[in-house]
Amino acid sequence: MAKTVYAYCSYIEDFQQNKILSADYCRRYPGQNWLPHFDYLARTNGADFMTGDVCLGRIEQKNVAAEDVIVIADLHSSFADNLVAQGAQRGGVICYES
Repeated sequence: MAKTVYAYCSYIEDFQQNKILSADYCRRYPGQNWLPHFDYLARTNGADFMTGDVCLGRIEQKNVAAEDVIVIADLHSSFADNLVAQGAQRGGVICYES
């Protein structure tokens, strides 16, 4: 069985390159503290969690299969669109604005 990979896709550059998965880093951004916790839960249950840009790079390097990826999109993200176009599963869309 393939390993599930969750990809958090955001158009916000500060949230890319797996930076936002660090508890220390995401303290700068109210509302983002769930990401390090989700990362911990995913890994505890045998899955991976990464940002969409990193996931696309790993797919390109053949380290991740697009079919194993579940996309969590922050509003409209070209990373999410690209992952889904390559065969990733849509998981959900998050909107922090009211």
